[in-house]
Amino acid sequence: ALAGHIATIATADSTFARDAYIAAFQYRDTSMDATSMGDSQILPMHSHRKQDYDLGIHLLAQHYPAVLNAHPAEAIDALLTIIDAYVRTEHKPADEPVRVMLHTEETALLPDYSSIWDEIGSHDHPIVMLDALQQFLERNTDAEAVQEYVRQIAFRRPPAVVWRRLLLAGARQPNALGVALRSLRSEERRVGK
Repeated sequence: ALAGHIATIATADSTFARDAYIAAFQYRDTSMDATSMGDSQILPMHSHRKQDYDLGIHLLAQHYPAVLNAHPAEAIDALLTIIDAYVRTEHKPADEPVRVMLHTEETALLPDYSSIWDEIGSHDHPIVMLDALQQFLERNTDAEAVQEYVRQIAFRRPPAVVWRRLLLAGARQPNALGVALRSLRSEERRVGK
């Protein structure tokens, strides 16, 4: 029930919504214990806990664009935590983080070989949410706000998939995001490996 109302909850308390996203994606319910889908005695319907949990995750991903539009800082923060865990568990990078400079600030990226597995249109919920972030940044023309989002992302030292999506969005939105990313450089490897 909470997942379907996350945008409304974010309006009341965006920090709680951020924490709800992080907690939901960090937890995994694999139980096949039966759950009831109503009180009908004529046509009783049942589900199981894993199915209910997966529906909640799906709803959170579906409502992420609305939360992102209303509360970008908290939504970006939640996504960065979710994507980092996703990359570390699903794509298990073996390499060490690569030092990256953005303006005069040092940050890093975690090589994840996302140039192989990252596709827009994926059904993996963290990637669906990353699609929403990319689209949000491509639509945003407020250079000052975009600069702040890039700083927020860089501060977290995200996996390469996030940098890859930033660069793709920057190519489509050169006036705000492209300018914010123009000093991005890595002397060790190509970004997006």
